[in-house]
Amino acid sequence: MIEIVYKIDNNKNLHALLNSFEEIQKNLNIKLFIVGENKLNSVSKRILEMKNVKRINFISSRAKLSRIYKESHLLCLPSKKETFGLVCIEALSQGIPFLMRKNQGIDGLLEVSEKMFFENDNQLTTRILEIIKDYNSVNDVKIDFNQFKLNNISPRMISNYREW
Repeated sequence: MIEIVYKIDNNKNLHALLNSFEEIQKNLNIKLFIVGENKLNSVSKRILEMKNVKRINFISSRAKLSRIYKESHLLCLPSKKETFGLVCIEALSQGIPFLMRKNQGIDGLLEVSEKMFFENDNQLTTRILEIIKDYNSVNDVKIDFNQFKLNNISPRMISNYREW
């Protein structure tokens, strides 16, 4: 499992993910990579005390990020508020499903399993376990990545901007 953020702050809701991770660790041997610049001392202390958690500073190298994706099976974005969620597209391009809050980020943009979205922090553990249990069907996402190329996105963005 992996959590990738630009910076770890309260909005990224890492405490909820750590709670879920600890709960799942009781029955399954899983690992958690946390990638991002940490802005929360309380998270740093907690991570140091946890087993099978590795924190990595922000990565700008595509090759290093690709290696982390290859070692992972799920991208978790438990953010309270998420903008676009480009990392979800990156994960899918590497064959890795994601999990993010419903009605945030790319929710509604792609046809993916409802299991890839959770509604509240209490549902986070359940969704992670559902994805682990039904990984092959959740991971079978067919996406036309051409829709995310700049020359395809730009006209829509300009049109939306003019409408505002």
